[in-house]
Amino acid sequence: MAILKAADIVVGGRYRGLHPIKVNQYHRTMWDDREVVWVGPSTVEYQYPAQSLARNTVSMDNFLKWAGRMLGPEEGSDVK
Repeated sequence: MAILKAADIVVGGRYRGLHPIKVNQYHRTMWDDREVVWVGPSTVEYQYPAQSLARNTVSMDNFLKWAGRMLGPEEGSDVK
C-alpha cells in the first residue's frame, strides 16, 4: 500500500483509514470513512458518510497519519 502525500488529498475524495473502524448508524454498519470537503495548505476539513456526524477540521499531518487509501467510485462505506 502506497503512503498518501498531501498532493493526494483532494476535495471530494473519500478516504479509508489505515485501521478502519466499523460504525453503527441507523441499523447500518459502515466504515469510518471520510470525505474531504476542503483542503488548505496545512488543514483538511472532512465529513463522515453518516449524516448525523458533524464536519471536522484537522491538520494535514494528522489526516495523513490516519488515511490509508483513497476509495474508488465503486467502493461504498457499508460493511459487507
